[in-house]
Amino acid sequence: MSEGGRGHAVAVRAAVAALVIVAIAVGARVWWVNANAFSYERQGHEMGDWVELDGAFVDYASEGTSGYALRVVGAQLMTCGEYLELYGAPSDAAEPLNPEYSSLYERLGPVNPEAPLVSVALEIRNEGEGEGALNVYGMRIAIDGSATACTYNQYLWSMTRPDGDPYALMVSVPAGQSFVVHLPYMTGDSTGHSNATFALTGRLLDQGASLVVSNAPVRHSVRIEVD
Repeated sequence: MSEGGRGHAVAVRAAVAALVIVAIAVGARVWWVNANAFSYERQGHEMGDWVELDGAFVDYASEGTSGYALRVVGAQLMTCGEYLELYGAPSDAAEPLNPEYSSLYERLGPVNPEAPLVSVALEIRNEGEGEGALNVYGMRIAIDGSATACTYNQYLWSMTRPDGDPYALMVSVPAGQSFVVHLPYMTGDSTGHSNATFALTGRLLDQGASLVVSNAPVRHSVRIEVD
């Protein structure tokens, strides 16, 4: 073999060896991620129990839950219409309490008053020194034996908020205070016109569910009983 041919062969072998090393490194990284993806501590709680978050968060540590605690004081099946009549605008409303967001509601259209949801009464207290916040948008109701979850419906909840802000994803409690919020959980489209909204609510009642309130470094979940 000529000098040129031997040089080419060496270069090819070196390139193949480099690719093998990269593949091994990538494989090791994937293995490490998979091995550690679900290694967080998990704690289950019952309705009425205080869950001390102590910095546990849904998405980011910067959510600031040190000093925060919460408990589920109730979970009630109702329609969108009933929810809005109890906590905010009338059931046929397409307008938020704050006209600043009227264009969004005009685009989404009116709420289906007959669509079912689960209203979770959540008492939140802040015994820390700072204000902090809870990422309620990231909390979800995980249905037993199902990969699908019911999520907080910010469209409906914004219609019960004095500021009417449909983009408010966090709940902040001043230090030393507590209050109760009623969060609407459902699936399907945000106004309750999807058939999936009805189907998944039935599965939640039949199979049981838990409210997941944090993901890391501790995954806190609360077993809920729906009235």
